[in-house]
Amino acid sequence: MSIKRILLPINDEHDITPVADVAFALAEEFGAEVEGIFPQQHDWQQYRLATYGLSTNEIEKLDEKVKETAAAAAKRAEKAFKTQARHHRGVPIEFRAAQGRIADSIARHAYFADLTIIGNRANYGDNFWRLIGDCALFHSGRPVFVAPSRTIPKNLGTRIVIAWKDGTEASRAVGAAIPFIERADEISLLVVGDDDESRQSAENMEGYLSLHRPNATVDVVKSNGGRVGKLLIDKAAEKDGSILVMGAYSHLRWKERIFGGATEYVLHNTDMPVLMAH
Repeated sequence: MSIKRILLPINDEHDITPVADVAFALAEEFGAEVEGIFPQQHDWQQYRLATYGLSTNEIEKLDEKVKETAAAAAKRAEKAFKTQARHHRGVPIEFRAAQGRIADSIARHAYFADLTIIGNRANYGDNFWRLIGDCALFHSGRPVFVAPSRTIPKNLGTRIVIAWKDGTEASRAVGAAIPFIERADEISLLVVGDDDESRQSAENMEGYLSLHRPNATVDVVKSNGGRVGKLLIDKAAEKDGSILVMGAYSHLRWKERIFGGATEYVLHNTDMPVLMAH
């Protein structure tokens, strides 16, 4: 299992430096390429309003202007992407401007990447970036790496903290994290809730992880009525160089609502690296 392609969504209006730094740092670590994706969505409703009552000649001129505007935006995004890449000249890069619905563009390109890098919602929380994150996380079937807004430490990944709960999402997150786990010095299975079933599941996962890296430990904690998402972040942040690994739950299905709250909290509040899978 390896990481060979990292997808980096960008646009022409936001500073993507913190997210790009993570993408290129991971690319250097794993010998991967970085693909920059600039999704462009045509506002058909606004277009229809703008063209209402215009002659054919006027519509053709408007179409040309729309194309020129889109091309200029793509050029700005490509320039921003290549500016980031200059600091990492050994990393292969590819830039793509994708036309169509943003959701479709991101999911379609994430299908063919091992990892998509997004920023936390405290810094990239407008509608554009929220849509990017939701599509990459919940519609691509691929893992997502949430980048912090601060500079990442040079020892990133020396400690992996796995928020473990028996279930598909957490299991997929562990599978996605194997390349990181195999490089880590320390692996901690974090279990929220002290009950026999949770302990047994964590011990089973510990046994599995020992096949990849024989240094996993189990840490069972109680939430004591507090936010589970905050607890996960606080425990993972106890040591420098840590990456939190967790399953991602949406609010779309009633079974996921309670866990979706922790996912949303982490997406909005984390200032440390998080690897998620749905």
